[in-house]
Amino acid sequence: MNGKKYFSMGSIMWFTNLDHGRRHQNLPLMTMAENLKFSKNLRGKAAYDRYDNYDAIDVSTYKEIPSDYDGVMGVPVTFLDKYNPDQFRILGLSRYTKTKGMSKEFVDAYYKSGQTGTISEGHPDLCYYDHNKRPVVPYMRVLIQINKGTKK
Repeated sequence: MNGKKYFSMGSIMWFTNLDHGRRHQNLPLMTMAENLKFSKNLRGKAAYDRYDNYDAIDVSTYKEIPSDYDGVMGVPVTFLDKYNPDQFRILGLSRYTKTKGMSKEFVDAYYKSGQTGTISEGHPDLCYYDHNKRPVVPYMRVLIQINKGTKK
């Protein structure tokens, strides 16, 4: 009011299924090879990390979604701000997806590496070993797949 800021919502977002123009803007994507070559998060990796207990790859940011991958991908929830139903299909959230559960070997390696989360054998959250063989349990992921015919 009068040029003064009295209230801020911070990072709160409102999602809707109401149709609007931004909802149909395609997210520009690079191929897997281009992402592996140019992305700072993927530099030094030969491939994307694959989940140990679910048939999908982990994509740590929406900018690294590969255009040429047909399978399931786990992306951060921040992807929802970029979601285009013409380009992607949402399959579910990692926490509510049927996984094989975490193996005893993964849980043992997790605690042996000094991590302190509360997990146990059979825990349903997604997990993987990074390129340094360190066990990782990522934050909640949105499981997506590229709609056929929308690749760029």
